[in-house]
Amino acid sequence: MHEMDLIPNAYRALRAQRRRQRSWALGVALLVLSALGARLWIERGLAQERAWKAQWQPLQDKARAERTELTELQASIAQASAPSASSPTSAPVAPVGLLPSVLAALPATGLRLTDATLEATSGEAAGLNLQGQTVDEATLGQAVALLRSHPQVTQVQLLGVKPEGAPGATSQRFELLVRVVTRPAAPAASSGERP
Repeated sequence: MHEMDLIPNAYRALRAQRRRQRSWALGVALLVLSALGARLWIERGLAQERAWKAQWQPLQDKARAERTELTELQASIAQASAPSASSPTSAPVAPVGLLPSVLAALPATGLRLTDATLEATSGEAAGLNLQGQTVDEATLGQAVALLRSHPQVTQVQLLGVKPEGAPGATSQRFELLVRVVTRPAAPAASSGERP
Protein backbone atom coordinates (compact mmCIF):
# COMPACT_ATOMS: atom_id res chain seq x y z
CA MET A 1 0.00 0.00 0.00
CA HIS A 2 1.12 3.50 -0.84
CA GLU A 3 1.34 6.31 1.57
CA MET A 4 -0.57 9.33 0.69
CA ASP A 5 0.93 12.72 1.23
CA LEU A 6 -1.74 15.30 1.79
CA ILE A 7 0.66 18.27 2.31
CA PRO A 8 0.99 20.20 -0.90
CA ASN A 9 4.46 20.84 -2.35
CA ALA A 10 3.93 24.60 -2.33
CA TYR A 11 3.36 24.52 1.43
CA ARG A 12 6.54 22.47 1.93
CA ALA A 13 8.53 24.90 -0.19
CA LEU A 14 7.11 27.82 1.83
CA ARG A 15 8.08 26.08 5.09
CA ALA A 16 11.60 25.40 3.85
CA GLN A 17 11.93 29.03 2.75
CA ARG A 18 10.80 30.26 6.20
CA ARG A 19 13.36 27.97 7.89
CA ARG A 20 16.13 29.37 5.67
CA GLN A 21 14.97 32.94 6.46
CA ARG A 22 14.99 32.19 10.21
CA SER A 23 18.51 30.68 9.94
CA TRP A 24 19.72 33.76 8.05
CA ALA A 25 18.06 36.10 10.56
CA LEU A 26 19.60 34.16 13.44
CA GLY A 27 23.04 34.30 11.75
CA VAL A 28 22.74 38.06 11.16
CA ALA A 29 21.61 38.60 14.79
CA LEU A 30 24.57 36.59 16.08
CA LEU A 31 26.91 38.57 13.83
CA VAL A 32 25.51 41.90 15.11
CA LEU A 33 25.73 40.74 18.74
CA SER A 34 29.32 39.55 18.20
CA ALA A 35 30.31 42.89 16.66
CA LEU A 36 28.62 44.75 19.53
CA GLY A 37 30.36 42.56 22.13
CA ALA A 38 33.74 43.07 20.43
CA ARG A 39 33.22 46.82 20.36
CA LEU A 40 32.30 46.89 24.07
CA TRP A 41 35.35 44.77 24.89
CA ILE A 42 37.66 47.10 22.92
CA GLU A 43 36.14 50.22 24.52
CA ARG A 44 36.60 48.70 27.99
CA GLY A 45 40.25 47.96 27.19
CA LEU A 46 40.78 51.52 25.92
CA ALA A 47 39.13 52.98 29.02
CA GLN A 48 41.36 50.84 31.24
CA GLU A 49 44.43 51.96 29.27
CA ARG A 50 43.41 55.62 29.68
CA ALA A 51 42.98 55.08 33.43
CA TRP A 52 46.45 53.52 33.68
CA LYS A 53 47.94 56.35 31.65
CA ALA A 54 46.24 58.95 33.87
CA GLN A 55 47.67 57.16 36.92
CA TRP A 56 51.25 57.01 35.58
CA GLN A 57 51.35 60.31 33.64
CA PRO A 58 52.28 62.49 36.67
CA LEU A 59 55.14 60.12 37.51
CA GLN A 60 56.36 60.17 33.91
CA ASP A 61 56.19 63.98 33.84
CA LYS A 62 58.15 64.16 37.09
CA ALA A 63 60.77 61.75 35.76
CA ARG A 64 61.08 63.79 32.53
CA ALA A 65 61.49 67.00 34.53
CA GLU A 66 64.16 65.41 36.75
CA ARG A 67 65.96 64.02 33.69
CA THR A 68 65.91 67.49 32.08
CA GLU A 69 67.19 69.07 35.29
CA LEU A 70 69.95 66.45 35.54
CA THR A 71 70.95 67.04 31.92
CA GLU A 72 71.13 70.79 32.53
CA LEU A 73 73.20 70.25 35.68
CA GLN A 74 75.57 67.92 33.86
CA ALA A 75 75.95 70.45 31.05
CA SER A 76 76.68 73.27 33.50
CA ILE A 77 79.14 71.05 35.42
CA ALA A 78 80.90 70.13 32.17
CA GLN A 79 80.99 73.78 31.14
CA ALA A 80 82.28 74.86 34.55
CA SER A 81 84.96 72.18 34.68
CA ALA A 82 86.19 72.72 31.11
CA PRO A 83 88.22 75.90 31.84
CA SER A 84 89.78 74.38 34.95
CA ALA A 85 90.94 71.30 33.04
CA SER A 86 92.86 73.40 30.51
CA SER A 87 94.55 75.66 33.06
CA PRO A 88 97.97 74.83 34.52
CA THR A 89 97.90 72.93 37.81
CA SER A 90 99.56 75.71 39.78
CA ALA A 91 97.12 78.44 38.71
CA PRO A 92 94.09 79.19 40.90
CA VAL A 93 90.88 77.48 39.84
CA ALA A 94 87.79 79.59 39.24
CA PRO A 95 85.40 78.99 42.17
CA VAL A 96 82.75 77.63 39.80
CA GLY A 97 85.27 75.05 38.57
CA LEU A 98 85.43 73.61 42.09
CA LEU A 99 81.71 72.91 42.24
CA PRO A 100 81.67 69.60 40.27
CA SER A 101 84.55 68.02 42.17
CA VAL A 102 83.23 69.06 45.60
CA LEU A 103 79.67 67.94 44.81
CA ALA A 104 80.96 64.62 43.46
CA ALA A 105 82.20 63.84 46.99
CA LEU A 106 78.61 63.77 48.34
CA PRO A 107 76.83 60.42 48.88
CA ALA A 108 74.80 59.19 45.92
CA THR A 109 71.70 58.23 47.91
CA GLY A 110 69.83 59.63 50.88
CA LEU A 111 70.84 63.23 50.20
CA ARG A 112 69.28 65.75 47.82
CA LEU A 113 70.67 69.24 47.25
CA THR A 114 68.14 72.00 46.70
CA ASP A 115 70.53 74.96 46.49
CA ALA A 116 74.26 75.54 46.13
CA THR A 117 75.74 79.03 46.33
CA LEU A 118 79.43 79.69 45.70
CA GLU A 119 81.10 82.93 46.81
CA ALA A 120 84.75 83.88 46.46
CA THR A 121 85.91 85.10 49.89
CA SER A 122 89.55 85.87 49.04
CA GLY A 123 92.06 85.32 46.26
CA GLU A 124 92.63 81.66 47.08
CA ALA A 125 89.50 80.72 49.07
CA ALA A 126 85.80 80.41 48.43
CA GLY A 127 82.72 79.60 50.48
CA LEU A 128 80.20 77.07 49.23
CA ASN A 129 76.77 77.21 50.89
CA LEU A 130 74.85 73.92 50.41
CA GLN A 131 71.17 73.47 51.27
CA GLY A 132 69.16 70.32 50.86
CA GLN A 133 67.29 67.40 52.35
CA THR A 134 68.54 64.21 53.94
CA VAL A 135 66.75 61.06 55.00
CA ASP A 136 68.55 60.79 58.34
CA GLU A 137 71.39 62.17 60.44
CA ALA A 138 73.75 59.33 59.53
CA THR A 139 73.60 60.30 55.85
CA LEU A 140 74.29 63.93 56.75
CA GLY A 141 77.25 62.84 58.90
CA GLN A 142 78.57 60.75 56.03
CA ALA A 143 78.24 63.74 53.68
CA VAL A 144 80.18 65.98 56.09
CA ALA A 145 82.92 63.33 56.44
CA LEU A 146 83.17 62.91 52.66
CA LEU A 147 83.37 66.67 52.16
CA ARG A 148 86.11 66.96 54.80
CA SER A 149 88.13 64.30 52.99
CA HIS A 150 88.10 66.32 49.73
CA PRO A 151 91.62 67.71 49.03
CA GLN A 152 90.46 71.29 48.42
CA VAL A 153 88.03 71.53 51.36
CA THR A 154 89.51 73.26 54.41
CA GLN A 155 86.42 73.43 56.64
CA VAL A 156 82.86 72.08 56.76
CA GLN A 157 80.46 73.88 59.07
CA LEU A 158 76.89 72.74 59.80
CA LEU A 159 74.77 75.91 59.87
CA GLY A 160 71.44 74.28 60.65
CA VAL A 161 69.27 71.16 60.63
CA LYS A 162 65.47 71.26 60.76
CA PRO A 163 63.03 68.33 60.75
CA GLU A 164 60.77 68.29 57.73
CA GLY A 165 57.31 66.85 57.22
CA ALA A 166 55.10 65.18 59.81
CA PRO A 167 56.27 64.79 63.42
CA GLY A 168 58.29 61.61 63.73
CA ALA A 169 59.43 61.73 60.09
CA THR A 170 63.17 61.25 59.61
CA SER A 171 63.52 63.67 56.68
CA GLN A 172 65.50 66.80 57.53
CA ARG A 173 66.51 70.05 55.86
CA PHE A 174 70.12 71.09 56.32
CA GLU A 175 72.50 73.91 55.50
CA LEU A 176 76.27 73.51 55.26
CA LEU A 177 79.06 76.03 54.74
CA VAL A 178 82.06 74.50 53.00
CA ARG A 179 85.33 76.45 52.77
CA VAL A 180 87.48 75.52 49.78
CA VAL A 181 90.82 76.65 48.42
CA THR A 182 90.84 77.71 44.79
CA ARG A 183 94.47 76.69 44.21
CA PRO A 184 94.62 73.00 43.17
CA ALA A 185 96.17 70.61 45.65
CA ALA A 186 99.83 69.79 45.16
CA PRO A 187 100.65 66.28 43.97
CA ALA A 188 100.04 63.73 46.69
CA ALA A 189 102.69 64.04 49.37
CA SER A 190 103.90 61.09 51.39
CA SER A 191 102.97 62.84 54.66
CA GLY A 192 99.29 62.97 53.66
CA GLU A 193 98.89 66.65 54.65
CA ARG A 194 96.46 68.94 52.88
CA PRO A 195 97.36 72.52 51.85
